[in-house]
Amino acid sequence: MFPLGWAADRADLAPELSDGGLARRLMELAERTGSAILAPYTEREDERTFTSLLLVDGTGRGLCSYRKTHLSAGDQARQLARGNWMTIAPLQGQRIGLALDDDLLHPEMTRCLALEGASLLSGVVGFPRPVLRALALVRALENGVPCVLVSGEGIVAAGPDGQVWHDGPAGTGFDLPASDEGGQAGFAARRRVELYRALLEPLPRR
Repeated sequence: MFPLGWAADRADLAPELSDGGLARRLMELAERTGSAILAPYTEREDERTFTSLLLVDGTGRGLCSYRKTHLSAGDQARQLARGNWMTIAPLQGQRIGLALDDDLLHPEMTRCLALEGASLLSGVVGFPRPVLRALALVRALENGVPCVLVSGEGIVAAGPDGQVWHDGPAGTGFDLPASDEGGQAGFAARRRVELYRALLEPLPRR
């Protein structure tokens, strides 16, 4: 679920607690419709404000509130706080790795989610439709797991086979093909971790 017209910098959206009024309304809606809901909102905790995602299952149970970890220049100008953890939530037989807006522009994040066992990458973004489609395709292909991204303009699902599985208006439904967990494991096994580790080592002094 993506509220049309939502943006992190909308002045009319007051920050909410993760278990506040918005969360309770979404839980009631999920229980009434039997549908899981993934909704962005502006979260407050003490003096800090975050851009977050709330995930509720089809019974109305809140599963998690994920705080955006990679801020945009606009987020920083508004002095939003960064989240300090990544999130994988179990839902309907899937392990869903969550991302929000600029998180998707940092491939290290979705790679970590996939390596930690996410069977599906899912996010809410405010990018134009062509960017939405491109990000879903690339993140699915490079991580070996499906990727479903939603914006106010639509919803795009792409598979690790490099194909767009769904591209339609926001609010449309579709069924994901069966995932190939063996393919995901093989993809991870072919990585050259010993090469990447060098990126974390200090440069030699001259």
